[in-house]
Amino acid sequence: MSAPMKSKIFFLIGLIQIQAVWASQACDVPQEELRRISLPVDYANKGNRFESLARVVIHNPDAPYLLVIPGGPGGKIMNSDLSRLPTQFNLLLVDPRTIGCNANNPPDAFNALSTDTLALDLREVLEQLDIKKFIIYGQSYGTQVATVLADRLNSTSRQPISVVLEGTVGNSDSFLPGYNNALKHLMARIPKLAADTIQSISPSNDLLGFDSKTWAEFFLQMLPMGAAFLNMEPFLDKYLSEAFAEYPNQRSIDTLKYLLADIKKDSGTSNPTDPFFLKITCAESYEVIPSDFEMRNGEISVPANSTNKCTGYSLTEHYDPAKYKIHVPIWYLQGSEDPNTPIEGAIYHFKSQAPSERTFIEFIGGGHAVTAIDRQCTEAIWQLIVTDKETDKLATFCKVPLQVLRKSADSSIK
Repeated sequence: MSAPMKSKIFFLIGLIQIQAVWASQACDVPQEELRRISLPVDYANKGNRFESLARVVIHNPDAPYLLVIPGGPGGKIMNSDLSRLPTQFNLLLVDPRTIGCNANNPPDAFNALSTDTLALDLREVLEQLDIKKFIIYGQSYGTQVATVLADRLNSTSRQPISVVLEGTVGNSDSFLPGYNNALKHLMARIPKLAADTIQSISPSNDLLGFDSKTWAEFFLQMLPMGAAFLNMEPFLDKYLSEAFAEYPNQRSIDTLKYLLADIKKDSGTSNPTDPFFLKITCAESYEVIPSDFEMRNGEISVPANSTNKCTGYSLTEHYDPAKYKIHVPIWYLQGSEDPNTPIEGAIYHFKSQAPSERTFIEFIGGGHAVTAIDRQCTEAIWQLIVTDKETDKLATFCKVPLQVLRKSADSSIK
């Protein structure tokens, strides 16, 4: 595999694995863009406070702010590559408490950690910086924080212009169905010989010299790419089809071996152990997070001897977007083949928000990071969000197939 191909593939993998974690280095932010915020350690007892940081980037003093909420849980945003964000807004970027530029927050700040706490932190930031014109933009887990934040703002005079949700978290007890559904889409697209070869992987049958667990990790990391990238052929379709053809392509085999070897070296990278991630996810999303996975009968499954990473936590505040109400326009940007936040969950969120104007844009074949698919299309969508105009001209700008659904606040949902 050529060096340019390697760099392109790994750029896409890195972008999608943790969509908004764009920088892991120290807080290397221009000092003039930093703002100091005083936050309560615990909103149930506001006696103790600590200092946190936010980043403000001014592009146009008259423009609204875009409050960007990263994924994760545990994603960073303050060191982000600003070129990937729309330019018609000022930017408000806040790393979650105890993460990234706020890693030096006191330990007690972690003890009160929850989605509700993160949402209230952002409300405090908006109030203390007196930001009145803003759009909330959540990505992946950030859509969960964005939903709670919008609800918490209902009791204040500080209302967002709109809420934009990319890769929307719905309401689920397990993430494996999303991955296996995306895998079924993939298997239906590739030649039967390739699909049959993949279905032969099991704990007792390796493939290309790699065991069932490595292949499971491979699909967990690759499936979020989706099938809609415009500047390269669908990665999995191409290399799986060519490697397991009647007359296999050696270059495709070598590419798969290269990626599998890297995944085996870093096994478990799709399955975080970070305390921040586990504290929120095990309390609000899943009772079980397996320690490892395997391939069996053409699906990703959990080995019988897998341990539960949620041991010691309890699912006490199961997140359900229907519990929260957003009273401003909502824009959903969703990939049809997103395994991380499956489209069914995004539709559930959409249906739960009947009081608001809602626009659901489905990127056909898109994975988890749909704004990375087609830059021109994404810019056109952001322009529509600013003007709140009709979406009928999107096809003029977008090369990727789209399906658009609009519902007004008084429309019934079938």
